[in-house]
Amino acid sequence: MAAYPGVLTERLIRRLVAERRIAFSYAGRRVVLAEADIEAYLDAGRHEPLQGPCAALGTRRLPPTARTARSRSA
Repeated sequence: MAAYPGVLTERLIRRLVAERRIAFSYAGRRVVLAEADIEAYLDAGRHEPLQGPCAALGTRRLPPTARTARSRSA
């Protein structure tokens, strides 16, 4: 956990283990997480940055077909 300060709190890890959302094993009574499993969990929630002119605005624009369909239904 020292490599991920502020990201993986003890509460988050306990919840992930209880919900079986991250791979883990036991060493006696201790729960052990492999670094590769932690990396895989963090990578699964990764979002790539936006590309193009809308990236500077911080918004995601819908393709033209989706915009016209949405405006018709409103």
